[in-house]
Amino acid sequence: FLGERKLANLEKLIEQAHATDSAGGSLHDHLKLLEEFINSPPKEALAATCSEETNAVRLMSVHQAKGLEFPIVVLADLDRKSNNNTHRAAYDPQLGPMVRLSDKKDRIQASGIDFYSAVQADLDAEEEKRLFYVACTRAADHLILSACVPDLQQPCGQWLKLLSERFDLQTGDPVEGPTSPRLASVHRGPAPGVTGHTKSEQRANLHEMLDQAVALAERETLRTNSDLAPIDIVPSDLKTFSVSRLTGKLHRSQGVDQAWQEPSERNRGIDPLALGTLVHAVIERIDPKAPGSEISAQIDRWSQSLAPLYELREPQQAADVSRDLVHRFIEGQRWRAMCESNDLRREVDFLLSWPIGANQTNATIHGYIDALYLDPSGAWRLVDYKTNQVSERGVPDLAEQYRLQLSVYALAVEQALGVAPESLTLCFLRPGVEYDLSWDADDRERANRQVTDAIEDARQSAVSDLIPQ
Repeated sequence: FLGERKLANLEKLIEQAHATDSAGGSLHDHLKLLEEFINSPPKEALAATCSEETNAVRLMSVHQAKGLEFPIVVLADLDRKSNNNTHRAAYDPQLGPMVRLSDKKDRIQASGIDFYSAVQADLDAEEEKRLFYVACTRAADHLILSACVPDLQQPCGQWLKLLSERFDLQTGDPVEGPTSPRLASVHRGPAPGVTGHTKSEQRANLHEMLDQAVALAERETLRTNSDLAPIDIVPSDLKTFSVSRLTGKLHRSQGVDQAWQEPSERNRGIDPLALGTLVHAVIERIDPKAPGSEISAQIDRWSQSLAPLYELREPQQAADVSRDLVHRFIEGQRWRAMCESNDLRREVDFLLSWPIGANQTNATIHGYIDALYLDPSGAWRLVDYKTNQVSERGVPDLAEQYRLQLSVYALAVEQALGVAPESLTLCFLRPGVEYDLSWDADDRERANRQVTDAIEDARQSAVSDLIPQ
């Protein structure tokens, strides 16, 4: 029963032991840590049993969802109140160690820990705003916001208050004016289904609530809100597209030369997407101004520490392969040119309005450019790393499959900087081969047509995927 889940959790436990060992801890230290987890369970996510590409409904925290994108996102419990913990003890570099010796009602004067708590409350409020932004921007097509609010004129919960500052919760109209975005629709009504319990009773009556829900479902007497209706899926309403969604080739191994692969690696079972993400994360963190020996140490350190975050099943093998690929890259002329640049930007986050130059935006394309740097002549050069299993002979055919992706990057650079990049270079790290793609007026015109067609295809595909069969 739940064998796959148990196996994944066991592998996660082993990786936690590796982390303790890497940090210099002993077996005794690790056992004490596990004992603390048993006595006071942390908010630790279960190990993943499927890849990010799996077509399934995923339940996750906002922190877990960071960096991911989904067609439909439901953000529930907007009226949740912030957990304002009262610190009993704390340390601050300026205030020093602080301890609360008694309840506040028994004291007349404030202590250092009260000042500390006040500062932390402001920092926590700012973090809540950032989390709300992260949560809302995970949705590519539809974002559903949900809350239980007795009085819309008095919203509770920091996220709902933020929403009410920008939208009329009654109508969905923007507060700032007609040109601002608006909520597509607002549905109101009583919460359907199971009769409620007080907060103190919820934990004790979970089985009772479950039995009641099952009984109601069997009798088909669950109440529904008359206000609620299916979401109308209109292709033109789909506005935000990632580059990977348009090209369909970012994370798919194309033109793989199986004979080129090393037998030991072919049997390792490393997730190609996880490996590619790991390699990008390591290159992003290297200090280009550091001496060669220090850069080598950085690669080893980052490969080892980041691997368990991306590759759950074979983190050590992924760390080894990542370390080899990155070392191979920094030994080349491209990395030396990047290091000599006075303006090197890595993992450049961009938003490209589409169509380019139009008065009204039809869509927005989101993506990340691996590297963009300024050469001594003042020209911008765009670089993209690839970790595909490909031989030197197969590079030209494979590179052409990424032409649309690099074209979008070039258009984004032109829109942001007002100049065209001098070169578009694909760096295939396994064979150590670079491939330059042309970028001129004809390429630009062709890319405009292809991106427009890709957006329409993505819209139609999204609609057919969302409509129940």
